[in-house]
Amino acid sequence: MKKIGSVWRILFIYILLISSFAKATVNFYDGQRHIIDYVINDDVVLDDFSSGTSGTYLDLINGGIIKGNLTAHNNNTISVNGGIVEGSVTIWSGEVIVTSGSINGWVWSDNGSCTIVNGGVVGSIISLTGFAMINGGKVASVASDFGSQVFVSGGISSGGLYAKDDGIIYLDGTDFKVNGIPIGYQHGVSEFVNMTDDNVIRGSITGVLRDGTQLDSMFEIHNIGGSFGADIIVIPEPTTCLLFLGSLSFLRRKPH
Repeated sequence: MKKIGSVWRILFIYILLISSFAKATVNFYDGQRHIIDYVINDDVVLDDFSSGTSGTYLDLINGGIIKGNLTAHNNNTISVNGGIVEGSVTIWSGEVIVTSGSINGWVWSDNGSCTIVNGGVVGSIISLTGFAMINGGKVASVASDFGSQVFVSGGISSGGLYAKDDGIIYLDGTDFKVNGIPIGYQHGVSEFVNMTDDNVIRGSITGVLRDGTQLDSMFEIHNIGGSFGADIIVIPEPTTCLLFLGSLSFLRRKPH
């Protein structure tokens, strides 16, 4: 259902508006690098589009706590190397890299933005028209929408996998089964489960991800067929992984 992504965006904007009344905002609009090892009791915004600035880099390390939401607008990098974001992270242009620490809410990436999780704890990953790689850590759930590509080689065990509107989730590991049926490499989950009357494929998938995480999760795939090619695909490593990394390279930039 094509309108699902739009519903997510509307829901996000509504939540953002509600939360804006509850907290003040700390703005970083200077294109510089900011190391956060202290407590910020408010929401944080990097390079709002109206500011005319871009490229601000935020490095959250041990001792740093952002008690609100964190939003980045214009070619920003958010690096979580410790510390806590008690709210959610939204990035409209740039990248989020999580190595340790935690983000209690979602990481929402849009407009070609990139999310990379190598460690730490993240509530959920929602990728719209972007890229994400989950190599480790702990992520509760993953959603790939509007042509996004999400590569999962670790970090997810049971929270849920959701693919919608041409969004693809690639699973890197071994011994995958869909509803108890073994699934080979380069096959999509949609080949093994019938679509329901509401154009949704639902089921469960098990396997061992490349980092050793035991995957045992439910999944939903929306809009299979026609111009909507959402799916969950099992891939071999490491060749496909390297190709995927190459597709992300244009998003990466050096910190200030």
